Amino acid sequence: MNKVQRRVEASLKGIYKFYDQGTESLQDGPGRMTYGGMNAVKKRGESPELLRKARVFADPEVGYTRRELDRLIRDARQAEYALSYSHIIRLLSVPKGRKRNDLEQQAIAGRWKRDRLDAQIRQKFGQRRVSAGRRARKPDDAGEALVLITKLCQKWTGLMRQVMPAGKPAFRLSPAVIKQLKAVSGQILAIQISIADDRSA
Repeated sequence: MNKVQRRVEASLKGIYKFYDQGTESLQDGPGRMTYGGMNAVKKRGESPELLRKARVFADPEVGYTRRELDRLIRDARQAEYALSYSHIIRLLSVPKGRKRNDLEQQAIAGRWKRDRLDAQIRQKFGQRRVSAGRRARKPDDAGEALVLITKLCQKWTGLMRQVMPAGKPAFRLSPAVIKQLKAVSGQILAIQISIADDRSA
């Protein structure tokens, strides 16, 4: 086995490991991950978001059956293409069926890196996320609701660091827009403080 083949095999083994993690998690708790489940994953030093994607991957209805995965791995191995689980995560953003299958074959034939696959998905389908297009569901409990709200607050804060670094706009924005952005940022901070106080109570 040459160097390229060893790299390909290592990458493909990583995909099987990712799939097995999702399969085991689905067997332990079918359906969506609960707040308690996410906390348990965090305590083990693992990423709840990555495990969620592994669960989607192993879900035969929206992800891959074992037979479908074996076929994909076989095609990648024959082409000596180092398909990785990061490629899989991007492919999962495309609904299961012919369109995803076509992308798989194009990626293998062209030996696409993940950035190239990203670009093709954006060009053909627009910006997508895994399980994108589904309506937001009602959280299972208050704890999960707080987790989701916290994530949205963090996203807003991260965006504002780019748009308003050091409190000054990075782009030409009207004074009215700047004022409203600062006001919303203040409210977001207040929400984050309240959630922190609620958890410590």
